Amino acid sequence: MSSFDMKRSLASIRYVFGPAAQLKARSIHAELNSMMALPQSARQVLSVGERGDLIWWKRNIRHRNWRPLHKILNARRIATDASATGAGVVIWNRDGSTSRTAINFTPHERAESSTYREVLAVEFGLRVFSSELSGSQVIVEIDNVGAVSIIQKGSPKPGLQSAASAIFELAETIGAEIVPVWVPRDQNMLADEASRLIDRDDWGISPDFFQICCQRWGTPSIDVFANNIGSEGVNAFASSWATEFVWAVPPPNLIPLTVAHLLSCKGRAILGVPWWPSHMFFPSLWVGLSWAWFVKDFICVEKDPFDSIKLALCSFINSSIADRLIATIRASREQSTLARYEASVNKFCNWRQQGTTPPTTEEVLAFLGQLFCSTSSMSVVQSAAAAIKWHLKFLPGNNPVESVWIRAFLEGLRRQAPPVQHRQKVTEAEIRLIAGWESTAVKDRRMIAYLCLLFAGCLRPSEGLRLLRKDLVFSTSEVTIRIEKDKTRKEGPPRITPIRKSSSSFCALKILQDWLCVAPTSQFVFPNLKNPKAAFSYDAARKELARLANVLGFRKDLTLHGFRGGSATAAIANGAPIDEVMRFGGWKRQATLDAYVEVSATTVPTASASFDFL
Repeated sequence: MSSFDMKRSLASIRYVFGPAAQLKARSIHAELNSMMALPQSARQVLSVGERGDLIWWKRNIRHRNWRPLHKILNARRIATDASATGAGVVIWNRDGSTSRTAINFTPHERAESSTYREVLAVEFGLRVFSSELSGSQVIVEIDNVGAVSIIQKGSPKPGLQSAASAIFELAETIGAEIVPVWVPRDQNMLADEASRLIDRDDWGISPDFFQICCQRWGTPSIDVFANNIGSEGVNAFASSWATEFVWAVPPPNLIPLTVAHLLSCKGRAILGVPWWPSHMFFPSLWVGLSWAWFVKDFICVEKDPFDSIKLALCSFINSSIADRLIATIRASREQSTLARYEASVNKFCNWRQQGTTPPTTEEVLAFLGQLFCSTSSMSVVQSAAAAIKWHLKFLPGNNPVESVWIRAFLEGLRRQAPPVQHRQKVTEAEIRLIAGWESTAVKDRRMIAYLCLLFAGCLRPSEGLRLLRKDLVFSTSEVTIRIEKDKTRKEGPPRITPIRKSSSSFCALKILQDWLCVAPTSQFVFPNLKNPKAAFSYDAARKELARLANVLGFRKDLTLHGFRGGSATAAIANGAPIDEVMRFGGWKRQATLDAYVEVSATTVPTASASFDFL
């Protein structure tokens, strides 16, 4: 029999077999579509999916060639829904009352599509209420049309097809017939409310950390608090653990009972608990200043303080709002800054050898002192102190980094440090030398235009490198540059930087226009010449600047940042107000601007003016 004949035959028995006629023929349809799209690749060998479905048909075609009617008389009704965080199920009992249950999604499940989560919710409902639904026709109310179709027919997407098959196989196991029906969202409110319930006690340990525990203490033989899918019982305390090596990660309120049960049956276990000194379970494990006598070994992992505040917030608001609040708090620091903080905090935690108590002033001071002795770098120590301070400020208790000892240590480092060497600023003579260089090489013209734009627009080197063509708006008298994001401002409206046309020999607008006429086609104003899809890199720009210094004979200690500083210096010397220079160049504090401006009688005229008056 050909695949086309099988397709027609299976379609003809749809009424008897119900959704299985399509669900268990999905692989055949998929292969037929592939063969029709590419006739030259038609083959004789069955795919794995086809083989599995055909084995199912061979096993069921004879003993399921009838359709019972008694299930229609024994109908049950459930409603399911899925939110971004969990699944909820409601069942109508025979006495007219309702029962509901919910489950939290794993991070992997949360990342899936809403339709996938809706299908998972149906499977969860069937598993939880399997005893009540056994031998019945189950009307499943769902407010997602796509989920209804997938449960009935399957899906060409492997993940959705697998989820639909799991529902079908579960229904077969309990002898139920699933009839999914669509209902409007406003008629599915009970399941919607259930899906937004958060199980406060549903917490766990990551697979990576589980492997660390196994490497240290051996592999447990049983998980006494397994999730519902992997569980084989309903009461972990109903049996003895004496002969097992137990993996126990109980809800916090069950930790005292877990400890008592382990002691009574003289069991051996790896026990996972949160570091929560204020919780009622803590005295069952921690006595005085150390662990209880029965704790033989431990690994302590520094917790993320944002996890505990989120847990507290969820007592007042739903999880999605709590996530937005946490994201907003995290946005008070740049992602790159948080990454550096995390590296420093991890180094501190490793140095402490995973201490179980909050760090003291003496510990932090000793760590910073040892760090300074090994690096001789004030900036490294200051960065580490800022990271530890940020991490500890969200934990209860006093922050040791704010103690008088550590503040005095950091102030002493600052006073002992050598004077800061500010970057050299480009002079007007040097920028005219660069602008007047008549080179025909494309890489030279790119570098000339880039440096002139940094000077004329008072731009950071990275702002010029990331500049896109769509960020430039030309008119007859000026070009307007839109800086969407900069070092100190990631949100809000763009910074607008206008550059006027000049009649002098130095006209950055004309140099930029001339460059764009010969530049490779790219979204970037200054692209990588070998790969125009990428931007000109910072390291490459530094090397090009050093090469230009050799060719043109200007100072070799000049850096890319010196063009921004030279621009600010020239503007102030020519009478531009300080606040206007700060706005134009994107400086938020005058102390930061001062590091870029060359001190002279023209930029700081107060003293010279006073002497002239005298």
